[in-house]
Amino acid sequence: MIKHCSKVLVLSLVACCATLFFSGCKTVANPFIRTEANYSALPVEAMTDVAYYLEFQVREGNRTPELEARSGLTIDTPEVAQALRSRAARSHLIKELLDSGHSAEQSNGKIAIIRSAAYKQAGTKFDRDRNALIVISENRDRVILYDSLRKANGLASAARTAVEEIFFTARKSALEPGQKYRIDGGEIQVH
Repeated sequence: MIKHCSKVLVLSLVACCATLFFSGCKTVANPFIRTEANYSALPVEAMTDVAYYLEFQVREGNRTPELEARSGLTIDTPEVAQALRSRAARSHLIKELLDSGHSAEQSNGKIAIIRSAAYKQAGTKFDRDRNALIVISENRDRVILYDSLRKANGLASAARTAVEEIFFTARKSALEPGQKYRIDGGEIQVH
């Protein structure tokens, strides 16, 4: 009887945890499920202006850009400043990855390595580990940037996907010929 109750309790606990994990709640975003972009409460033109400005500063390697409010949006936060410093410092490494053809900008606002036989043959295990660390660090700083901008401007967590898409559009417009991007997990496109 006790063993049966323990099994039922464990199964119930697992079911509850799985439900919370896959559904999230209003205050906790689930990082594994991408929601549809919600532009309704987002000042799209202002965020687009901010995205183009910040991405230009990163591409230029400017570690200390002017962070006064732009288009009515607050961008001067310690988290934004640190994320921009880190991203600007590694911008030449991201450019090298994109130029190699072994990585792609993604519409979810992140960069990804294209794991292929050609990628494995192009370098050593050390090179692949180095590239993975660069991409992980870049993606971490991008997420910090998106969330910091969203929170500093009082935007709902549902707006994050829209912010990611706006920043992706800004980065995509600055891609050089031959660099790659991917929209919504589809086919890789070459700029």
